[in-house]
Amino acid sequence: MARSNMTFGIFGIGFGGVGLLLALARTEPKRLVLGAAALGASAIAFQFIAMYSMALLVVLLVCAVLSSIGFA
Repeated sequence: MARSNMTFGIFGIGFGGVGLLLALARTEPKRLVLGAAALGASAIAFQFIAMYSMALLVVLLVCAVLSSIGFA
């Protein structure tokens, strides 16, 4: 799952770069292209932050369960 998110992130960054190059080569609105790239980067960052926070929550939950049964 994490590997597919990283792959999509790399593709998103690559497509954003291609879009920026096309916007510079043609008379596309640069503000629209930069806004789309910023939206994609923030979506990727949100996915990674959510993934790591859930992993931390699972570790804390496992520690709490092990502590309550007297194992640790």
